[in-house]
Amino acid sequence: MEEIDQLILFRGAKLPQSEVKVLKELETLVKKNFSLVDKISQTTSSRDWTAKMEFSIQDNKVSGIGIIACKMKEIPETLRGLSSLQILNLERNFLTELPDAIYSLKSLEELNLSYTSIEALQPSIENLKLLRILDVGFTHSLKIIPDSIKNLNHLKELWLFEAKFKILPEAICSIDSLEFLGFNWIKSFPDCICKLKSLKELYIFQGKFTSLPDSIENLINLKLIDLWACKLKSLPESIGNLKSLEKLDLERNKLEKLPDSIVNLKSLKEINLKRNKISQDSEILRILKRNGVEVYV
Repeated sequence: MEEIDQLILFRGAKLPQSEVKVLKELETLVKKNFSLVDKISQTTSSRDWTAKMEFSIQDNKVSGIGIIACKMKEIPETLRGLSSLQILNLERNFLTELPDAIYSLKSLEELNLSYTSIEALQPSIENLKLLRILDVGFTHSLKIIPDSIKNLNHLKELWLFEAKFKILPEAICSIDSLEFLGFNWIKSFPDCICKLKSLKELYIFQGKFTSLPDSIENLINLKLIDLWACKLKSLPESIGNLKSLEKLDLERNKLEKLPDSIVNLKSLKEINLKRNKISQDSEILRILKRNGVEVYV
């Protein structure tokens, strides 16, 4: 006879006994108690290292877990027992690898591994079919993004800041659903990004490239480009075809002038050109200001 997974009270919530067992194991591992919250905390500021153990529920099942800045070094395989888990935030822990249990969480929609020591994501990440947000930013040690990441057809946000690779893994350019993408330190602008027609916001910090490809115009839904502290010397005329672009942040580059087509950006609201070599008396800047664009030089 199949054992009934009865509901029992845990930290103010009624949950299946099997799920309570998983949460208690995590508490023992971390030596800290969970608190019931309505919503799991999102990425905190770089100065906030407050330890948190949180869980949220939906329909008497654990729907979210936040184990943040708790010095956790390992994740128990029993985590696979949380079959309804949608949000998992493990930022600011001492993790170096993920168990297979993580890749078996088929309801997972948000996975935050920022500020950990993860070195690789496994090919089985493709099992997370519903994943919408993947944050492996500021891991410093991340070296491997598997080709199978291209099979995450619902992924909208991918954050890779300070990962170890100097060339963006090409598989990322096959994720047609991507709307938000951020990374840094790459040697050259990855032309394949221009295939991501759903992209709305692109962040590249401290890149080594000096120009953008003409195909940048293919990013028809792009609303924000932030290329902070790259080595840009010029912009292509085709950038003027980005009709949805609202904000262009080019601070700390090597630009001496802007292409004439920049005035064609009818949706543009703000352009940041601080720490470049562009004259404040530029005619193009005067036109942009007349068009109502906030210009920072």
